[in-house]
Amino acid sequence: MIRPLFVLLLAGWWLVHAAAVWAETGVGAPGGPLPARQVLASYPPEIHHELSRRGLVVLNRYDRHGQSLGEGMRALVHFERPLPEVFDLLRATQRQREYRPELHRVVLLENGNASRVDRQQIRMALLTVGFHLRTQWQREAGRVHWALDPRYEHDVQRLEGDWQLHPGDSGTLGRLRTRVEFGPAIPRWLQSQAASASLPRTLDRLRRWVNSGGTWRP
Repeated sequence: MIRPLFVLLLAGWWLVHAAAVWAETGVGAPGGPLPARQVLASYPPEIHHELSRRGLVVLNRYDRHGQSLGEGMRALVHFERPLPEVFDLLRATQRQREYRPELHRVVLLENGNASRVDRQQIRMALLTVGFHLRTQWQREAGRVHWALDPRYEHDVQRLEGDWQLHPGDSGTLGRLRTRVEFGPAIPRWLQSQAASASLPRTLDRLRRWVNSGGTWRP
């Protein structure tokens, strides 16, 4: 039986790498990302305030339209580095152990010009969970996407994600929507509870690491 505490900790790590594609692409007319100022103009003042104060906002609790957000979670993160630097750090899957203590192993299997495949393992308590992630990126669009590689078996049912980056006056705005499915062994209400509790802490670790240029450690 999987313990609730294990699920809580594990979900936070997974959620940074689990996402559904944004309904809006966030890409401007020439194919490049929209400016952060233009993207943020559609959000209410309380989101601007929290983003300025904390550097990140988990958006689900601010869904003012009353629309169903499904099983995913959305977030905004302000990175204090220019977009090209943030982009390169987010796609550097081989460096993820530097800011994720839960990650036990990353083995690079394939490395191409616009994608790579890693075998990753995390270890908590007495459990080791493994999966194969294919990460793809589009530099001109400022987008990094990842998903389970269907050629392999995994210890999680579904894991996919997408960062959309936007250049700002004082750094880079990152938009994330997360989605993960653990499978029938874990109730959906427990998955949602774990995500809500763990996502802000996990994103904050990532933000600190990126802001330091990859030198910060938890």
